[in-house]
This record gives sequence, structure tokens and C-alpha cells, in this order.
Amino acid sequence: MRQAVYKGRGPSQSLSDIYEIRRYELLVQRDQLSEMGLKNVRLRGEGTALEKLRDYKPDDPYRTINWKATARRGKPISTNYEPERSQRVVILLDVGRMMRGVIRVDDPNGEAWNMAKVDFVINSILLLSYVASRKGDQVGLLVVADQIMQYIPPAPGNSHFQKLVEAMYALGSQPVEADYGRAV
Repeated sequence: MRQAVYKGRGPSQSLSDIYEIRRYELLVQRDQLSEMGLKNVRLRGEGTALEKLRDYKPDDPYRTINWKATARRGKPISTNYEPERSQRVVILLDVGRMMRGVIRVDDPNGEAWNMAKVDFVINSILLLSYVASRKGDQVGLLVVADQIMQYIPPAPGNSHFQKLVEAMYALGSQPVEADYGRAV
């Protein structure tokens, strides 16, 4: 092993490891989201946007019964709702002292290493925000320790995702107690 020191020309950035996100991007481009674990599943009764009215079936939950339509038609009618799109997702990231700990990460290939909790959470947030932005949601970020350290309002698009990546590259845990009251 050889080590060397090179003088830099200026400040440099060290972005989070986004290898996992690149792997998912390739699956998205190939339309293989099922391998990623994302599947379009229609859950009856989930959501708040009215999709359609249909005849009641014995396995339908009672809360899906549309009583006005049932009274008009003289037979039980159920309401189908569709999941909302373009939702606003605000992620709260605690970088207080509890995130200073180290956790052991076991790779499926048999490798294991130690990682700071805050780094693990940042990687998870990047993956969540990537998936949410690809599905059309607006993602925002609120970073809090004993005070609000950073706030990025929710916005759609790939350029906004890059803004989130840049905002999280230099984050580290702080030796203070997180103040959730101030964050709210």
C-alpha cells in the first residue's frame, strides 16, 4: 500500500455514496422497478381521492360503504379511492448527539463494517427522496440539532434532488441534544 499527499487547488466536496441510487436509476430506465421492490399496487379503499362507485362485496370494509349512493340505488354501494399523487414529503433529520453512535452494517456479500448512524440515515434519506421524486412527489428536508440547521422546502424534479444531495454532503452529528419543539 502506498500513500501520498497532494496539495489541492481549492476546496473540494465529498458527496455521499450514491452507488445504490445509480443502481436504481438503471432499473428505472429499463422499466424494471419490480426488481427494485417498487410495484404499482392498487389498494382498495386507500387514499382520499374518489375514483369510482361500485357494488358492495362481502369482503369490503364497512367504512367504504357510500351511504348516500346506497340510499339512492337501494342496494349497498362501495366507494373506491385512489392514492394521491404529487404529495409533499418533508423529511426531518435529527443530527443531535444520539446520531453520533456507530452501527454495524452487514453486506449481503458477507462483508461487514462500522458506520456512523447519521451517515446511515443520510443514505436512507437520499434513497427515500430519490424514489419519492421519481414517483412525482415533492421532497423537502429539515435538519435539526439544538436549533434548525437547514431547511429546504419541498419541490419536485431531479434538480431539486441534486440540491438535497449537496445539502447533505457535509452533515455530521452535533454533540447537543436535539430540540424537536423548535423544529416544529
